[in-house]
Order: sequence, then structure tokens, then C-alpha cells
Amino acid sequence: MPIFIQTNLFVAILIAGLGFYAWRREKPMWFWSGTTVDPKTISDVRAYNHANAIMWWVYSLIFWTSVLVYSHDPFLSELIITFGVTIGFIPLYLAYFLIRRKYRVKDKAKE
Repeated sequence: MPIFIQTNLFVAILIAGLGFYAWRREKPMWFWSGTTVDPKTISDVRAYNHANAIMWWVYSLIFWTSVLVYSHDPFLSELIITFGVTIGFIPLYLAYFLIRRKYRVKDKAKE
């Protein structure tokens, strides 16, 4: 098995695993390494974590797709990874931003 497939398979499993971890986590899931999310700032921690899990599962599809496509067209597989990781990070961040905004505790004084 080529190293390209091994690497992408490992990353796909790792990111999907992060999704499973987020799904089962009882405290709010974080996005950035080394940061935490205060449970007091989240209105529904379970729904927030489930949304995070789905976000990570969808992002892992880039790597799963690349692995599946490789045997038919290695160049296309490399393009999927290249654009999926570089440009795909933007929708990943936007999805997380929307999740945070949806589940944050609303400040009654500002409304």
C-alpha cells in the first residue's frame, strides 16, 4: 500500500475519531489545540458537541474520498487532498464559527 494511501487513511481515521470523541464528550468540545470552551457559555452542550462531531466527520470525507479515488486516478486524489486541506479549512472554520454562534448563551442585556 503506497505511503500516500496509508497517510490519508490514518488522517481520515484520526479526524473521524475526533468526531466520535466529540459526539460522546460531556464537556464542550474545543476547536483549537490548547483551548477550552467554558460550559457556561454554551446553551446546549450535547447538541453543540453533536454539531462538532458532524463537522469533523464531514471534514474527514476529504481524506476518505482521496483514499478511494487513488486507485483510479492518483493525480486527482492528490488534488482532492491539496485543495481539501488548504481551501477546505475555510469552510471548516466557518462551520465551527456558526456552531459556536448557534449554541452560545445569549446575553439578555444586549437583546
